[in-house]
Amino acid sequence: MGRRRYAVCNFSLSFPDIERLSSEISALFYQIQNPHLQKFHFKIPHLYWKIGRLIAEYEQQQAIKEEDRSELLFQLIERFIKKFGSQFMQSMFEESRQFYFLYPSAFKTQRKLNASGDNSQLQAPLSWEHYRLLIYIDCPKARVFYEKEAFNSNWTPSLLQHFIKSRLFERLCTSVNKESVLRSAQLRSLELLSTNT
Repeated sequence: MGRRRYAVCNFSLSFPDIERLSSEISALFYQIQNPHLQKFHFKIPHLYWKIGRLIAEYEQQQAIKEEDRSELLFQLIERFIKKFGSQFMQSMFEESRQFYFLYPSAFKTQRKLNASGDNSQLQAPLSWEHYRLLIYIDCPKARVFYEKEAFNSNWTPSLLQHFIKSRLFERLCTSVNKESVLRSAQLRSLELLSTNT
């Protein structure tokens, strides 16, 4: 579940129309920063998904090679640091892009809870902090499991992170007594929730 690291780039490449892309992303980023929108936590992932879609579509339109993608993201980051300051989260572009690729039709179709394991739509409306953890899970079935459990059990992002790190899905898959493992996890989540309130 490690975060991706960028290689050092020399900014020798010139990307056509990168200013337009940067402006479109900036408009969405301003919406994300809107304090009135913060209370609608499931609208924020939609905005990050749109950022990911803009980047993915730009890469496709400009036929950006995989080896040049890091430099494109670095040039976007450079523009955003100038505009929003050094506190700007550098992983935002990569995570937004990954979110879009993992859930390509998430906001094109109605969200629903299902057991199909369909990787193309969200299983539940969670916060962006939840999805930032989920996108680093490589196994689609595990991702769907954690997403549904986080929603059904009302897990905070820190609880979700705890259960991902403790490999709850893997323990359930290998356990003979799955109900006991899940019950134990649910009790643990209640304990952790009560100590954090």
